[in-house]
Formats: sequence, C-alpha cells, structure tokens
Amino acid sequence: MPMRKKKVRLYDYQAYPVKDVLSWPLDEPLPYSVFNHQGERLYIKGYRFKDAQEREALAKMNPIRFETGDRMQHPMPQSFDRQSNPFAELDELGHRLDFLFRLIERKQVSDSEFVEKRFYEIATAIQGLCRLDTDALLGAVHLNENFPYYIHHPLQIAILCEIIMHRLNFSQATRLSILGAALTSNMGMHHYQELLESQESKLSVVQQKMVSQHPEVSARLLENMGVRCPLWLTLVRQHHERLDGSGYPHGLKGSQIRGETSLLALADIYSAMIIPKAYRPVTDHKRSLQSTFLESGKSFDQRLAQVFFSELGLYPPGIHVRLANGESGVVIKRTDDAKAPVVSVIKRVDGNYYSTPMRRDTRQPHYAIAYSYKSNERMTANPMILWGIQVIPLPLMAPIQLPDFF
Repeated sequence: MPMRKKKVRLYDYQAYPVKDVLSWPLDEPLPYSVFNHQGERLYIKGYRFKDAQEREALAKMNPIRFETGDRMQHPMPQSFDRQSNPFAELDELGHRLDFLFRLIERKQVSDSEFVEKRFYEIATAIQGLCRLDTDALLGAVHLNENFPYYIHHPLQIAILCEIIMHRLNFSQATRLSILGAALTSNMGMHHYQELLESQESKLSVVQQKMVSQHPEVSARLLENMGVRCPLWLTLVRQHHERLDGSGYPHGLKGSQIRGETSLLALADIYSAMIIPKAYRPVTDHKRSLQSTFLESGKSFDQRLAQVFFSELGLYPPGIHVRLANGESGVVIKRTDDAKAPVVSVIKRVDGNYYSTPMRRDTRQPHYAIAYSYKSNERMTANPMILWGIQVIPLPLMAPIQLPDFF
C-alpha cells in the first residue's frame, strides 16, 4: 500500500523537498520514499503511480525525502488540522514554555541537546499556527492574558517575528535562530520579571545594572544548557543594542550589530508597549506603533520597520474598536486596506451585547473605525466566538498521560 504511515524522527535525518514529482514518469518506480512534514511516509521507495492524478495529488502535499544518517539541523514548521483551535494550541505552547523554563531553572535537563530541541519544537509549532491562521495568532498577541509576562512576552515576540519573516521569505535556518532568541532573550531576568512589572517606583541602581546585563546573562545560561547556534546566541546578546549606539549592554552601533537584531528589537518594543505595566500608563496600540516607527532609522532598520507596520496594519487583529455607527467589537481580520479591517461586533449602539457577533466591513463609511480602545478599556469577549471557531466535542477518553514532549 502506498500510504503507509511510518513515522520518522525529524531530528535524526536531513530533509530535502521533492521538487520533481510532476515530472516523474508514471511507468518508473520512485527512487526514494517520500514523507509529509510530520515524518509520516506517504509512498515507499519503488512505488509506481497509478495515474497522473495520483502523482498530482502527491505534488500538492509538498512532500519531502530523508537521507539516513544526516543530522537534521533545521526542523520544518509543524502542520495543524484546519479545524484546530489556534487559541487553545497557543495556550498549550504557553504551558510547555513555562514548564521548559522551570526545568532549566532547576537544571533538570537530560542531555546537551535537550533545551535546543525543545525550543525548536515550540518554534516550529508557532510557525505552523501562523500558517493555520495568521489573523487569529495576531489576535492572540493582543488578547491573550492567560500567562504571566515572562511567558506572554516571548510568545508575542516569536509570533510577530514569524509573521514578518514569512512575509520576507527568510530561510528556515534564520527563522529558527530568531525564534529561539525571541523565546529566550529574557531568561536572564526571569527571577526579577514579576517584581519589575508590578513595581511602581523607579528602578534602583542595582536593578538597573541587572536589567542592563540580562542579555549577556541569558546568552551564558543558554550556552550552559547546550545551545550552540551562533546566530541565536548573538541575537540574545544584541536584542537591546541600537544602531545609534544608545542600546545595551555594550553600546554597539551600526555594522557591529547583526541585521536580524532589528526584527527582534521591533517585536520586543511593540510587545512591551502593549502589555500594561504598573510603572507606565496604558498605551494604546496606535500610539505604540507610532512611537516604535519614530525610532526606526535611529534605533533599527527603517525598511524593516515599514514592512512590520504594513503587515500589522493600523488596526491589527485583537484590537478593540468602536465604529462610526456606535457599535463596538474586535478586529479579527486584516484586509488590503491597512485602515479598514474586518471587525467582529459584540456590542450594540445601546451598550447591550449581541447574542451572536456580527461581522462588519469597515471599508463601508457607516462601519468605519472611529476609536480604538486601550487595553484597560477592553470588553469581555471569547476569542473563539469572535473568530467563529467551532469547538469539536471529544469522546470520553482515558485519563490524560504526560505527552512525549517532556
């Protein structure tokens, strides 16, 4: 049978895309077995296609082949079923990230490759979720409040970076390095993160020194945990450096800073500004975008900043808005007009809630966006209902076991 589901460990092999499927003669056997991106074998070596339709169906699956014995350095994005709930999947990743941080803190790691592999698994899952529903993932960036800052912030940065990297067609190797850095760049100050985020007074001299040194501390911690990727470690060390030399910890400037650092810095700054903090007034997303853009050219690459803001739009998914007709709702989908996204309206003009969210095309003057709410003005809303995600009831199952992930 051609569709034999043999599982291959992605980390044990080097994967290569199969680009010659459509040109392969129907009467000749396949020279190698082909797999999907989850490592499941689709067609065994020596198989002959029955007809052109079967060959075309395989080509649409973007199959890959493996070379035994080669270590796979760049795992591929994970795939999710179209009926997957991106918000629930992202919550699961948050729990995995939290647990991984705790293992590292307690130094409970099994081998030198454990940490790097686990972060890559979270990174490739983020890539898969962005492919599943980019707008929902952007919505989660602005809506998710299920985790503390030290979990929420790196997930936000990773999502923002992946969306921009996909737009710019970065190589998978570079994307994984940047995602690894996004998830780990603040590890050196996790002990102090919660205190700093709730502290209303100015930082003390000791606290300022701790903050300024956390990029180096984070990088050393990763090295001690077995991370060897040079770009990943460099980006962690440089994610607070700025082109004009105003950054820290080393005051690097210009060509001394890796170009990829600008993307990490943009996502980091934007994410930090939209998360409320005790020592800073709540900033609405529009002002956050404007403030970040004003820094471009001085602090980071201006062209990259333009792509960043073009991709998010003036009203990114997850932003709470009021329309010209007085209704209120949440942006759920970007359009080709950065100022006119699709809004899921939940509040009537009289202030009462709709029983079912109503979709509004804000390109129509009657539904144009008149105001965007700050984070402390948000309405109560279930993201799954806003995005119209159907939750599939599951059959009764045996008690859940810990996944192989850990």
